[in-house]
Amino acid sequence: MSAWIVLVPALPLAAALLACSRRLRGWVTALAPLALLPALGAALAPAEKTLKLDWLLLGTTLGLDATGRIFLFFSALAWLLAAVYARAWLTDDPGRARFFGFFLASAAGNLGVCVAQDAVSFYFFFALMTFSAYGMILHRDGAAARRAGAVYLVLAVIGEAALLVALLLVVAEGGLALAAAPAAVAASAWRDTIVALLLVGFGVKIGVLGLHVALPLVYGAAPAPGAAVLASAMIKAGLLGWLRFLPLGHALPEWSWIFIALGLAAAFYGVVIGLMQREPKVILAYSSISQMGLITIGVGLGMAAPEAGAPALYAVTLYALHHALVKGALFLGEGLSRAAHGRLRIWVFAGLALLALALAGAPLTSGALAKHALKDLLTFAPSPHGLAIVLNLASVGTTLLVARFLWQVWHDPRAARAQRSGLLLPWLAMLAAVLALAWIVAPMDRSATLSPAALAGAVWPVALGALAAIAAARYLRARRLSVPSGDVLTLIETAGARAARWAGRMFDAARIKGLPRLAAGFRLASARLPVVNAVAWETRLRAGPVFGVLSLALALALAALVAFA
Repeated sequence: MSAWIVLVPALPLAAALLACSRRLRGWVTALAPLALLPALGAALAPAEKTLKLDWLLLGTTLGLDATGRIFLFFSALAWLLAAVYARAWLTDDPGRARFFGFFLASAAGNLGVCVAQDAVSFYFFFALMTFSAYGMILHRDGAAARRAGAVYLVLAVIGEAALLVALLLVVAEGGLALAAAPAAVAASAWRDTIVALLLVGFGVKIGVLGLHVALPLVYGAAPAPGAAVLASAMIKAGLLGWLRFLPLGHALPEWSWIFIALGLAAAFYGVVIGLMQREPKVILAYSSISQMGLITIGVGLGMAAPEAGAPALYAVTLYALHHALVKGALFLGEGLSRAAHGRLRIWVFAGLALLALALAGAPLTSGALAKHALKDLLTFAPSPHGLAIVLNLASVGTTLLVARFLWQVWHDPRAARAQRSGLLLPWLAMLAAVLALAWIVAPMDRSATLSPAALAGAVWPVALGALAAIAAARYLRARRLSVPSGDVLTLIETAGARAARWAGRMFDAARIKGLPRLAAGFRLASARLPVVNAVAWETRLRAGPVFGVLSLALALALAALVAFA
């Protein structure tokens, strides 16, 4: 029955609202996984008719196509297993009910994005998912969590603003139906503007290079179950947005090259910066930046030629399935490794090693399937052989990065959390999904990936990466290289702090040299708006660079208005 699809987003959203009641929140946290079962059932059930609710919003349409079904499957599985995991992880946490409230609201948005078939409901669910996740990030009330939440929120607002403008232009051209969106974008006179806005709006969620700075901070600050869904399901919601709105199968060579270039840069940048991290979850964050870079390449190739649309959709969807399952299992396993002791910890580490091999694309893993499908797209690239070499080198880099992750997990000094048996079952279920489900779901000719040439092509990047990891480990230990998890964000903060000190000296000089109106204007701005007080500039810039830079700009503008009015 098509009416049951309403329960996919409605049930977790209702549970999140019930979590606000003190009398009911205990039941909500205990039964939270049950609220996510309808989504998994809808993904596995036979095809259903589309459901139209003309009375909701501007007319809501819910349904499942082939792409949405796969995204709903791995998203529902990730949220369900993370909910079971979170019940054990947060057993003694006083903020447990609050976490589950934000967790279920985010799940409702994420699952709603998968079944939304019109632009308005898609945007509503996407915004619900984005802003509800802020509560999960701030669950640990500390300086790192507050900084991560501030950066995440600023980028989220920028992304939502860009996305809103893009969707308004799309709707003006082709109406509300998502099925008509790609053709409407391709035929629009505002095509380049729309594609640029979609690149930014969904790129914030995906972690496109330049918009990636929140991911390492957020993954490091969030609890293990929260980080697992952020890295497995929520990051793919941005990718689903690209697949719903970008004109794949329409030749846009300029934009194809832009996406490919951004993807290549992210693929290698994530590896280089990730190798200089020590926190396992932050290493996984940079791995996500690198892997989503490879997916971005696939999206770019889908706009290279008209006949590239369908193969690109298939390859990118398969890669998303693989990456979501592997990355969710890695985050849950990383948390479990800190709660396991003795022989269990050794077995958990062995499971993490299998997941690392899958992420690197070793033969007979879901990663080998996904990367083979991605390489099949290279026939549409202007330089297929050169790009194939670059993708193989990216696999070498992935192996280096997961080796670094395994090293840090094994030597993590915090591996002393009290052992809880409730963490093991959901992780084993996710591990089983990685080992089996990607092969079952993928309707491809597996003989192509099992040929001697394909096996050799999958083996040598992993082997070379393993050898390079041994050498890199010695080098990194000797040099002790490190980069803050915000990487370019740290540079912005440093530049902003220096600009603030320079501005302070400028105003002091203005006061000394007899420019009283300018100095008086600045003092008035500081008195009226304490947030721009010069004394607090550097502190606020370090706490939040965008906030600080905007405060500095506002202070200068108000001072100029008062001085020259």
